[in-house]
Amino acid sequence: MHIHKNIHKKVQNESLLTPPLTIQTGSGFVLLHKGEEVGEHTTENREEVIYIIEGEAMIEMEGEKEYLEAGSIAYIPPNKKHNVKNEADEDLKYMYVVSHFS
Repeated sequence: MHIHKNIHKKVQNESLLTPPLTIQTGSGFVLLHKGEEVGEHTTENREEVIYIIEGEAMIEMEGEKEYLEAGSIAYIPPNKKHNVKNEADEDLKYMYVVSHFS
């Protein structure tokens, strides 16, 4: 797992995403209330990038836990079991982008 904390403080007037190298890209928005989690899963042969919009996320990948605050980014490599959980009192809002690993 690769972590970049408070990325919004570091990047101004630059694009965070470069032109895609694949046409198989998906994205979404997730809202987790206190104590909720996505559940352990794998994105199979796809890479995933998670951007924390609001709140604090606990991301666990194959036994390793990281706590991420708003403005942080996590990279999940292909075929890695992982889970996103909200252990904080306030809501967790994040977006993800998944693309086929080529």
